[in-house]
Amino acid sequence: VQYGLELWLSRTLPFGSMRGKGLNIERHMITIVWYEPRRLFVQVTTPVATIFYLVLHAPVATEAAPTCAWFAETSALVKRHVQEGELSVVFIDADTRSPHLGTDGFGECGAT
Repeated sequence: VQYGLELWLSRTLPFGSMRGKGLNIERHMITIVWYEPRRLFVQVTTPVATIFYLVLHAPVATEAAPTCAWFAETSALVKRHVQEGELSVVFIDADTRSPHLGTDGFGECGAT
Protein backbone atom coordinates (compact mmCIF):
# COMPACT_ATOMS: atom_id res chain seq x y z
CA VAL A 1 0.00 0.00 0.00
CA GLN A 2 1.32 3.42 -0.92
CA TYR A 3 0.35 6.54 0.95
CA GLY A 4 1.47 10.11 0.81
CA LEU A 5 0.56 13.26 -1.05
CA GLU A 6 2.43 16.27 -2.32
CA LEU A 7 1.46 19.76 -3.36
CA TRP A 8 4.13 21.78 -5.10
CA LEU A 9 3.73 25.57 -5.03
CA SER A 10 6.31 27.78 -6.72
CA ARG A 11 7.63 30.71 -4.73
CA THR A 12 9.49 32.07 -7.78
CA LEU A 13 6.83 32.02 -10.53
CA PRO A 14 4.16 34.71 -10.15
CA PHE A 15 0.62 33.39 -9.83
CA GLY A 16 -0.84 36.74 -10.91
CA SER A 17 -0.24 40.46 -10.81
CA MET A 18 -1.51 43.54 -9.03
CA ARG A 19 -0.88 47.09 -10.33
CA GLY A 20 1.56 45.68 -12.88
CA LYS A 21 3.69 43.87 -10.29
CA GLY A 22 3.97 40.07 -10.16
CA LEU A 23 2.52 38.31 -7.11
CA ASN A 24 4.42 35.38 -5.68
CA ILE A 25 3.42 32.92 -3.00
CA GLU A 26 5.40 33.42 0.19
CA ARG A 27 5.85 30.87 2.96
CA HIS A 28 3.72 32.82 5.47
CA MET A 29 0.74 32.62 3.07
CA ILE A 30 0.57 28.82 3.29
CA THR A 31 -1.37 26.95 5.98
CA ILE A 32 -1.84 23.19 6.14
CA VAL A 33 -5.45 22.88 7.26
CA TRP A 34 -5.77 19.07 7.27
CA TYR A 35 -3.40 16.22 6.59
CA GLU A 36 -3.57 12.46 6.66
CA PRO A 37 -2.05 9.95 4.23
CA ARG A 38 -4.89 10.22 1.67
CA ARG A 39 -6.02 13.83 2.17
CA LEU A 40 -4.16 17.14 2.20
CA PHE A 41 -5.97 20.50 2.50
CA VAL A 42 -3.81 23.61 2.08
CA GLN A 43 -5.01 27.20 2.38
CA VAL A 44 -3.05 29.86 0.50
CA THR A 45 -3.96 33.39 1.57
CA THR A 46 -2.73 36.03 -0.88
CA PRO A 47 -3.42 39.76 -1.15
CA VAL A 48 -6.01 39.09 -3.87
CA ALA A 49 -7.65 35.79 -2.88
CA THR A 50 -7.71 32.85 -0.52
CA ILE A 51 -7.43 29.54 -2.33
CA PHE A 52 -7.91 26.07 -0.89
CA TYR A 53 -5.97 23.26 -2.53
CA LEU A 54 -7.41 19.81 -1.87
CA VAL A 55 -5.07 16.94 -2.74
CA LEU A 56 -6.78 13.55 -2.51
CA HIS A 57 -5.87 9.92 -3.12
CA ALA A 58 -8.90 7.65 -2.91
CA PRO A 59 -8.61 3.98 -1.98
CA VAL A 60 -8.74 1.54 -4.88
CA ALA A 61 -12.39 0.90 -5.65
CA THR A 62 -12.49 -2.87 -5.23
CA GLU A 63 -15.62 -2.74 -3.06
CA ALA A 64 -18.31 -0.08 -3.13
CA ALA A 65 -18.94 0.32 0.62
CA PRO A 66 -15.42 1.34 1.75
CA THR A 67 -14.98 3.58 -1.27
CA CYS A 68 -18.32 5.31 -0.71
CA ALA A 69 -17.46 5.74 2.98
CA TRP A 70 -14.13 7.38 2.07
CA PHE A 71 -15.82 9.81 -0.33
CA ALA A 72 -18.53 10.61 2.26
CA GLU A 73 -15.90 11.24 4.94
CA THR A 74 -13.92 13.41 2.51
CA SER A 75 -17.03 15.44 1.68
CA ALA A 76 -17.69 16.00 5.38
CA LEU A 77 -14.09 17.15 5.94
CA VAL A 78 -14.30 19.56 3.01
CA LYS A 79 -17.55 21.02 4.36
CA ARG A 80 -15.91 21.43 7.79
CA HIS A 81 -12.75 23.15 6.52
CA VAL A 82 -13.76 24.98 3.33
CA GLN A 83 -16.62 27.44 3.47
CA GLU A 84 -19.20 27.26 0.68
CA GLY A 85 -18.31 29.59 -2.15
CA GLU A 86 -14.60 29.78 -1.32
CA LEU A 87 -12.21 29.27 -4.19
CA SER A 88 -10.87 25.73 -4.21
CA VAL A 89 -8.81 23.57 -6.52
CA VAL A 90 -9.13 19.78 -6.29
CA PHE A 91 -6.44 17.35 -7.36
CA ILE A 92 -7.57 13.73 -7.01
CA ASP A 93 -6.29 10.31 -7.89
CA ALA A 94 -9.74 8.74 -7.67
CA ASP A 95 -8.61 5.14 -8.29
CA THR A 96 -11.97 4.35 -9.82
CA ARG A 97 -13.87 4.44 -13.10
CA SER A 98 -15.62 7.55 -14.31
CA PRO A 99 -19.32 7.67 -13.46
CA HIS A 100 -21.80 6.51 -16.08
CA LEU A 101 -24.08 9.46 -15.37
CA GLY A 102 -23.56 13.11 -14.56
CA THR A 103 -22.97 14.11 -10.95
CA ASP A 104 -23.76 17.21 -8.88
CA GLY A 105 -20.05 17.93 -8.46
CA PHE A 106 -18.87 17.51 -12.04
CA GLY A 107 -21.95 17.48 -14.25
CA GLU A 108 -21.43 15.42 -17.42
CA CYS A 109 -17.62 15.93 -17.35
CA GLY A 110 -15.94 12.52 -17.53
CA ALA A 111 -19.18 10.49 -17.69
CA THR A 112 -18.71 7.37 -19.80
